[in-house]
Amino acid sequence: MKKNYLLSIVALLLLMSCDTNDNNDPAQSCDADFISLTTSSIDPSQTNFGFYKYPKSNTLSTPVSLNSGNTFLTTNSRLSLAKSTIDNIHNRLTYYFPYINELITYDINNNTVSQATIPGVSTPEYLNGNLYFLQETNAVSSTFNTLSADFTIIDENLSIVNPSTSIDFTGSGYFNASYLLSTSNEMDKIYFLANSKLIIYDHSTGSWSDYLLETFDATTNRIYYIGVEYVDANTLLALRGNVMANKLELIKIDLSSTTPSISVEKDLSGDLSIPSLDIINGHDSISTSFDSCDNSFYFVYNSTGSNIRSIVFEIKLNSNTIYEYPQNTSLLLGFDIKD
Repeated sequence: MKKNYLLSIVALLLLMSCDTNDNNDPAQSCDADFISLTTSSIDPSQTNFGFYKYPKSNTLSTPVSLNSGNTFLTTNSRLSLAKSTIDNIHNRLTYYFPYINELITYDINNNTVSQATIPGVSTPEYLNGNLYFLQETNAVSSTFNTLSADFTIIDENLSIVNPSTSIDFTGSGYFNASYLLSTSNEMDKIYFLANSKLIIYDHSTGSWSDYLLETFDATTNRIYYIGVEYVDANTLLALRGNVMANKLELIKIDLSSTTPSISVEKDLSGDLSIPSLDIINGHDSISTSFDSCDNSFYFVYNSTGSNIRSIVFEIKLNSNTIYEYPQNTSLLLGFDIKD
């Protein structure tokens, strides 16, 4: 009896150890909240902003106001290209607006908003509760192409973390600091996409590595990488648009081998209420997120024309289905999951 009792305890512990947020168990409730900085205009001289929670269990139909009535520090330029990152250790959500050099941090625990002006940085990411920025300098470009640039990591005190590294971007297409994409494992690695060039910064060693995922060609393969999300140590997911082929695809970046490779996870062309080219051309206002609980990739499309609105697209990878959640009269600048 004692032996059977011990075996039962071991089996129970093994079962409990498998019941995590990452096992994509279809019987598990996935009720994460999405938090977004929301505004009704992209012109900071005309608008306020607030932070809203979008409960996933309610199909994102009823946003809950968390903190409202905030104003942007600057009064010029337009708001777009919002770069957001979440600190799950200290429960902070941080946004950087590279066009207006404004950093906005929402403290979830205290329900407070702080703001600062920080010029010359981009793509904030949290590692172990500490905020880091990418600083890009000395860029050399030609038509449709960035040829080279220097990358440096700096911390939230604007101190240099490591010496700059020079990266060759030949063949990856054009980018600038505002159009850099990033994601992280929240521990020791930050992954940057400079169009089709993948750059990995390892904070534990202070080292850089870079890979050309595919060759950009303005005539035959005018591809643009729109968003990137960390899935696990071997996998990133990204949106890729091809202007010449009128295609929008969700792709997987496989990091399991020495050289990363890409494959199409799902062709989204023609399956969305918004034409692929509209999404590709509006890539500067798209935010992405990934929910490991039910293996779903999300991206937000903001329409900034005469009718202000956002649409949240959910791509359920387990069932190969797509859902859309319109948010009328609001722009969702950034879209981060908080369990």
